[in-house]
Amino acid sequence: MPALVLYVSESDRRTARVGFVVSKAVGNAVMRNRVKRKLRHLMVPVLAAAPVSLDYVIRALPRAATSNLSETLDSALESCYEQLERKRSKLSKYKLDNASSFRRVRTSGKEQQ
Repeated sequence: MPALVLYVSESDRRTARVGFVVSKAVGNAVMRNRVKRKLRHLMVPVLAAAPVSLDYVIRALPRAATSNLSETLDSALESCYEQLERKRSKLSKYKLDNASSFRRVRTSGKEQQ
């Protein structure tokens, strides 16, 4: 069972953004804030190196309270970047202008829309 769900979208902004969704199912307020702090810390280098036109939304599932978030986030980001590249190459074949949409990626590597 996955610990995180990662959504990535291309945008017209000049800076990359990240948002976190951590519900009460993850745990009490202390646990939820701990998960958000860990995720925020892990996203700092990602945002610094990311293309400026990407927005990230990370949804923490109940398992996030007890899992290794670093490894989980790395695998989800890698999968998302691969999917964005496939989408860009597919769209460039058809010469479509807008390549932005949210992609839902579970950390197990399976994609859902």
